[in-house]
Amino acid sequence: MAQFHSREKFKMVTKPDDYLKLWWVYMGPDERKIIRTHVGHLSSLIEMDAWPEIIHVLTTFWDDQNMVFRFGDVELTPTIEEVLICYESIEICFKRKEKPDKNILVPAVWDRQTIKEAFLTDDDTWLGERDGENITFRELYHRFGRFNAFHKFGHKFESETKWKEMRAFAFAVGLLGTMVFPQGENGTIHPRVVTVAHALFFGVDYDYTKVFHNLAPMIVADIYQALGRFQVESRFFSRLQPYITMVDDEAFGKGFENGKYTIRGGKWPFLVLPGLRGTRPYNPGRVLRQFEIKQEAPQIDSMLRFFTEYNESESLLKDDMINGWRRRRWTEVTFHIEHDPEISNTYKEWLKKSLAGALIPGPNVPTGVVDVEFEHQIWLYRLQNEFQKSEIAHR
Repeated sequence: MAQFHSREKFKMVTKPDDYLKLWWVYMGPDERKIIRTHVGHLSSLIEMDAWPEIIHVLTTFWDDQNMVFRFGDVELTPTIEEVLICYESIEICFKRKEKPDKNILVPAVWDRQTIKEAFLTDDDTWLGERDGENITFRELYHRFGRFNAFHKFGHKFESETKWKEMRAFAFAVGLLGTMVFPQGENGTIHPRVVTVAHALFFGVDYDYTKVFHNLAPMIVADIYQALGRFQVESRFFSRLQPYITMVDDEAFGKGFENGKYTIRGGKWPFLVLPGLRGTRPYNPGRVLRQFEIKQEAPQIDSMLRFFTEYNESESLLKDDMINGWRRRRWTEVTFHIEHDPEISNTYKEWLKKSLAGALIPGPNVPTGVVDVEFEHQIWLYRLQNEFQKSEIAHR
């Protein structure tokens, strides 16, 4: 079972399930290549050293109404492009040339029959007693991960060839379900993860066309939701930490590459992103200087109606999200070393008024106790980076 770090009401995955790690270790090179083609370097989460303390500190700077971290008078947010850079592999780039992933994925919950068919098996005893139940990771591993699993469960599959074809897909379900979108301490997988993994591997039929997707928008929405939930209740965090590099002001922009960056939606100044468990608004226009673009006063519109949790099989905002994504606007960005983005006077005035309306300044006050802890965490993070660079240089 995956291991968790717990601090007060803060929880996050710190180590993978031992059987997930064993599954990956004994996986052949061809299967690993298939996995990298569809989920990129997310499998590296199995070996990543989690750092729950820095996440614990960062959450105190989170503004859940505006979807930004606020450090004094600086606002930052996890971005779709940065998350994509974090996990994108060479295999994904080759796949994208043939099958562009330009569409946004809105997950649904399949019934047990459909999930059974997705795994090419006639066995549904491990899928629970009713539709919508969570899937136990260990049951998934016993059927697809063990080297002799086919000898025990082979009669549930059409052939050994079909079983082998599903092993990489099944591993992706386990990886996404326990590490990227963890469900909890009991080692179960949310059924929507199956539809997400299936869309990544096999595409989705939409308007009589097979379309493909990337996971970045969903991961960003899930990060937003987890950060907000932390402030009111216990919540499990994934190990994916794409926003940590943005904290270090000396590394500002290092997580980005030159290219196209989304700066606003089409109908609204923001986009609505579908997460695994609900929707969250995404407003990159509020943090343009994060892209080294001159920061103007952002267009503000009410985003509260787009903070939703899924109650049915899919979101009621599905059409809005798909259309908004298709009509989103972007700009070409070229990043420069040691470049300080320009800030307009109108933005300065807007930010001043915005901060003045806060009843509780919280950790954004420079003399706050939390800021001292935060500076210590950043100092430790820099030391670790310097140590790693030194180790590499002397090898």
